[in-house]
Amino acid sequence: MNHLGSLQVAFGSIKLATAVNQRWAASGIQFSWSDMHRLHEAFWRRNTGMQVLAWAMEPDDTASLVERSRAEQVTVNSALWTTFLAVQYDSQGDRR
Repeated sequence: MNHLGSLQVAFGSIKLATAVNQRWAASGIQFSWSDMHRLHEAFWRRNTGMQVLAWAMEPDDTASLVERSRAEQVTVNSALWTTFLAVQYDSQGDRR
């Protein structure tokens, strides 16, 4: 069963994210494991009420996502994050 249609992945937005990632990579700024660990600890100290939802995709859905991501020349990670952010925006609106 293929549920990728329900993801409504906005690949145009992913291309924008890819461009931003490329500019970031060109900047030469890098985070060490220690930097990431400090950010992680600070985040969870400030956000104690947050919850993590774990889920898994069926192998066929995963293969379809990988194939579509390659066709769009984006990473699977970018496709998933863009989808999550688009769904969050659709459900919560612009909170700026």
